Order: sequence, then structure tokens, then C-alpha cells
Amino acid sequence: MEYYGKDLSRRKLLIRGSSLIAGAIAAGIPTRLLAEELARLDVASAGSIRSIMEGPIKTSIAQTLKLDLHSHAQGADAVAQSIVSGSLRADVFIPITPGPMFTVMRAGIAEVAQPIARTEMVIVYSPKSRFAPQFQAAANGKANWWEILQEPGLRFARSHPAGDPGGRNIIFVMMLAAKKYKD
Repeated sequence: MEYYGKDLSRRKLLIRGSSLIAGAIAAGIPTRLLAEELARLDVASAGSIRSIMEGPIKTSIAQTLKLDLHSHAQGADAVAQSIVSGSLRADVFIPITPGPMFTVMRAGIAEVAQPIARTEMVIVYSPKSRFAPQFQAAANGKANWWEILQEPGLRFARSHPAGDPGGRNIIFVMMLAAKKYKD
């Protein structure tokens, strides 16, 4: 198994993602592109990049490569398991974290992986939330984000950790924060 390169910012995802897919096609990696499917490219990806895949990358692939990108996006662990079980076939798989990629590679479905992005854990809140001023204060270094998350009435959402690395990562973040801040 090969995994090389360094994490890149999200800003470079479009360029690297398009070039990765173009390179895969040029190298003959997408084995499902049969004569009758020549215009179709099936891409499985992490749910966190669904909007990018359905927007700018789909447009770029259509214009540059003359291919119709069909994407399947959900938690990357769930996508990897679907690929390994054979219930999902994809020409290209784009997880954001390496774990799902290693799942596919260990199953012998892929031999090489090229990192094209990285992920960061962030707290996203509605400006209409009654906690918005507190989160803004935390962003300015005048409050502690982990204390705001403990406020009565605050609702916190995350994805399911069994199917999405992001759902697992937030649990790790909270565990590390509890240790660091002794709370």
C-alpha cells in the first residue's frame, strides 16, 4: 500500500481533485468505463465534499474531460465498506481522512492513493442561535468554546461515528479537550 504526499488545504482541493481524476482516467484506472459508458464517471466520496463534487468538480470534469460525473457521497467509512462489499462500484474514491482509503486498499481494490485534501474540526453555529454571541467571543479569544458546549439548552449535532470519520473525530476532539482543559 502506498500513501504519499502531505495534506493540502481545501483551497487546493478543486485543482488536485480534478487532476487526480484526470490522471486516473489517463492511466486507465477506471475499469468501468466501457464503450457504452464512455461518458460516465462514477465517483464515491466523503459526504463532507458532496457540494464540491456536485458543483465545481462536476462542471470541470464535464468541460475538461467530456465526462458526466455521477457521485455517491456519504460518511467515508460507510462508502469504503460499500465498495469493499461490492454493493457500490466506483471509478474513483475520494475520502478525506486516510482510514477509509486504507480499508479499500487492504481489501485489494486499490493499490495507490494520492492525498488531495485535509480536514479540520470546526464548530459551526447559526448566527440566529442564542449562543452565537458566546461563540463569537470564543472565536475572539474571550471565552472558552468547551464551556459553551456545556451550556444547558445547547444542541450539538454530529454525524454517526460508525459510518463517518468526522463523527468519530469529534469524539476524539472532545476527549482531548477534556484532558487538556481538565474538564
